[in-house]
Amino acid sequence: MKIEHSGMDPISAGRAEAARPVDPSRSAGEAARWRTEENRDRAWVSERARLLAAARAELAKAEEVRQDRVEEMRKALEAGTYQVPHTALARRLGRLFSAE
Repeated sequence: MKIEHSGMDPISAGRAEAARPVDPSRSAGEAARWRTEENRDRAWVSERARLLAAARAELAKAEEVRQDRVEEMRKALEAGTYQVPHTALARRLGRLFSAE
């Protein structure tokens, strides 16, 4: 196997000896200084993301779609034979708006 020079300078013995040792007490103090409130990592969630999460949560609670019923209603709408159940619709709308 042949190892070629990668262009990186190897650490020479002289450079290693000139390096300063790490002072643990100083490192801890500097770390504590950077852990202030204004330097902490933060993440924000947009209002749109909050609404999307709420919508997904509500969707998860919803009943499964009955494809047979959807197809039946689509055919009735196309044929012009679908009758809107006015009283049931009014009752459901009343419950929807009274819950707010």
